[in-house]
Amino acid sequence: MEQSACFCEESPLLTILPLIQRLVFSSIDRKEFPYSKSQMTIFTVLSIRGELTMKEVAGYLSSSKEQATRAIAPLVDAGLIDRFTDPSNRVHVYVRLTEMGKSHLANLRKLVACTANTRLGESVSPEEVEELNRLLLRSIEILKKVK
Repeated sequence: MEQSACFCEESPLLTILPLIQRLVFSSIDRKEFPYSKSQMTIFTVLSIRGELTMKEVAGYLSSSKEQATRAIAPLVDAGLIDRFTDPSNRVHVYVRLTEMGKSHLANLRKLVACTANTRLGESVSPEEVEELNRLLLRSIEILKKVK
């Protein structure tokens, strides 16, 4: 019986994740953006999804709702994230970026893009940077289709 390719080969997703995390998180000035990796994940996911339930946040963090709540609390206190309930179903607690949070994230994205591109440019050819960007954009398109 023939085995599926997913059982025979190492997943490139597990290889690329720590490489991307290292590039991104080492590009962040911790004095300007003093947030944990979990909080940075919350920022970026909210920028894509708009709003999430606390259960969804916990899913993205691979943690409990209590841990997600602890990660979000300082962001709410700082005015970067708004926590609210659905008036028609007060059981679900949602979070979304505030205008200040969106501005903060826009600055973070610029900083990471600039720093990461500089580091890439020091390490690989312009053609490789272009190819990487093209492949990452295509990967994002594909991964957004996954439920």
